[in-house]
Amino acid sequence: MACSDLQSRLSGSSRVLASSESEEFQTYMKRWSELNRQTPDAIALPETEEDVAAIVCHNEFLELLPTTNIPFTTKSGGMSLFSTIASNGIIIDLSSLPPGVDINKHDRTANLSGAVTA
Repeated sequence: MACSDLQSRLSGSSRVLASSESEEFQTYMKRWSELNRQTPDAIALPETEEDVAAIVCHNEFLELLPTTNIPFTTKSGGMSLFSTIASNGIIIDLSSLPPGVDINKHDRTANLSGAVTA
């Protein structure tokens, strides 16, 4: 996976952790149980919705997915005990996105962003 290319597509404060040997990557992974821990290739820390779109929807990334089958999962509140991503995948951490709640009283619906945890 071209993590440096992905990093270059994100806004200034968003980051991609691509070295599983780095202290920050290791600290991030400590939140899950070590039992059957799977370590992803990268952890994306987007700060905006546009960054999420750049990670998931960018044409080059989508072209990469079918040929290499790069799995990804999102993390928001981090309530799971176990990492649920394959060892060759990417975690997209939504916890830094601004929380958003859109309530439509007429339709009696609500849309919550991935950053809403409580």
